Amino acid sequence: MSTSPPSAATTEENEFSKEKREAVVPSHTPSGRPIPVGPTASDFLEMLPILSTDEAVSPVHLQATRYFARPDVAYVPIHDAPPARWALVWRTSAETDAILALAKIVEQLGPLEQ
Repeated sequence: MSTSPPSAATTEENEFSKEKREAVVPSHTPSGRPIPVGPTASDFLEMLPILSTDEAVSPVHLQATRYFARPDVAYVPIHDAPPARWALVWRTSAETDAILALAKIVEQLGPLEQ
C-alpha cells in the first residue's frame, strides 16, 4: 500500500463531466485542502483496475457494490455524502407511449428513500 495520500481517479473530462466531477469528486476537502487528481479513465469499467491497484480512490454510487463487486475493490459507504440524483433519459426520436407512461409513473413516485 502506498504511503502517499490517495489521489482521486476520474473519467476523461469534457464540458459535461467537469460539472459532474466537481459534484461527485470535489477539487477540495470541506476544510479547503486540495484533492489531487489521479489517473483518468474513459469510463467506470476502465477505472476499476486503477482502483484495484491502489493508484487512486473514487466515490461511486451505491449500486456499484451490486453490479461491479470485485474481491480486489473495497466499497466503503460515505454516510455524509449528498444523495445522488438520477434522471430518465431517452432518444427523442425513439419516444413511445410506453416510455412516456414509464416517465409519468417515475415522476409520480418521486424520489425513493433508502
